[in-house]
Amino acid sequence: MAGWLAVSRGAIDLGPVEARLFGSTLAARREFPLGELRQFRGHTNTVEGVAVSPDGRVAASAGADNSVRLWELDSGRELHQLEGHTNAVQVVAFAPDGRRLLSGGQDLTIRLWDVTAGRELRRLEGHTGAVHGLAFFPDGRHALSGSSDTTVRMWDLGRERELGCFTGHSSAVLAVAVSADGRRALSASADRSIILWDLNKKRLLRRFLGHGDFVRSVAFSPDGQLALSGGDDQTVRLWDLENGLELKRFTGHADWVFAVAFAPDGRRAVSAGKDHTLRLWGLPMPPSAPTLERPVGELHRFEVPDGECRSVAFCPDGQCILSGGEDNALRLWSAGK
Repeated sequence: MAGWLAVSRGAIDLGPVEARLFGSTLAARREFPLGELRQFRGHTNTVEGVAVSPDGRVAASAGADNSVRLWELDSGRELHQLEGHTNAVQVVAFAPDGRRLLSGGQDLTIRLWDVTAGRELRRLEGHTGAVHGLAFFPDGRHALSGSSDTTVRMWDLGRERELGCFTGHSSAVLAVAVSADGRRALSASADRSIILWDLNKKRLLRRFLGHGDFVRSVAFSPDGQLALSGGDDQTVRLWDLENGLELKRFTGHADWVFAVAFAPDGRRAVSAGKDHTLRLWGLPMPPSAPTLERPVGELHRFEVPDGECRSVAFCPDGQCILSGGEDNALRLWSAGK
């Protein structure tokens, strides 16, 4: 076993023989079979949220140990431990330029961090419940948050002030997402609904119903035409944002779905479950898309024996997946092409 797994600076990495065979750089990961590449160890409690920087070099994690941690993705080396939150941290999100990071959690605050220096830049207060969802706008100057106080809020990060409060959910908002053009947002709630918002007019555009329990995660497709959601009804669902129709329901998880993410090319998705699994899904493509051999439905199941999978994110190249969970670890997985 020692020849396969080597521990270095908090990371479980490929051993020397395997490193020579497969390579250890991000670029070389495309040769790996589907499976676990590396573990990142350092948190002393559940990893509730993960994110990967836009350049694919840095990972961020939100811990129930009240800390935010930054990692060098390629080596697994811990770069910074960001201290300031006074309760469990639920979510992290990188700015579009990768130089700043947002975090939010059970202490009701949102914090803005300098990634390189590892220091706190701003603290935003206003929510009266835990912060579960965060997303930057494409301009990097504004952000959206969702909270158990049932609201979605818009923030001016430079001026440290709230620009708007969106009400429409009747229970906790568990996730938010902002479209690539910055004009629309999605929110997912414990009230079993998803709402599409017009950010310019600050109004509700459409409510999506269908989940039979809490909706814990939601994401925009890269082209902004579709949404993906996951929830406590053990399903992952694909939605058409234009007409509000459910396009596909993915089943297979045996318990709650905590998190979902689109691959950068929009052709695959991944979900993280309480059933100790990550599931890689092939998505249906519009008739205009090039014909692919990849099937629609479950493509692969990644097993995590030591606990629930709470969070997940694709790397920018779409060839690896980062997850976090109940075993206090981040795990990097090869996702193929």
